[in-house]
Amino acid sequence: MRLSVNKGELVLALVFVALGGLWIAKGARMSLWEGFAPSIFLMLLVLFASVERLPLARSIAVAAGVTAVLFLVFKTWLGVPLP
Repeated sequence: MRLSVNKGELVLALVFVALGGLWIAKGARMSLWEGFAPSIFLMLLVLFASVERLPLARSIAVAAGVTAVLFLVFKTWLGVPLP
């Protein structure tokens, strides 16, 4: 029996995994770089590499760039405390 998963279901599953990682990091009282940034980076890396089928080097670069922008927006510009 082969299961078929479409792109939307895979993206939704990855978002829930990232949220679970943030929840665990917040519960463990980890610092910012042990919680928000790695969870978002890994989620974006998997999304770009497996869902969008980008080359690994480009996936890493784009995931790092988006993570940095999100950090700047939420932490610096909006002043939101991150998990």
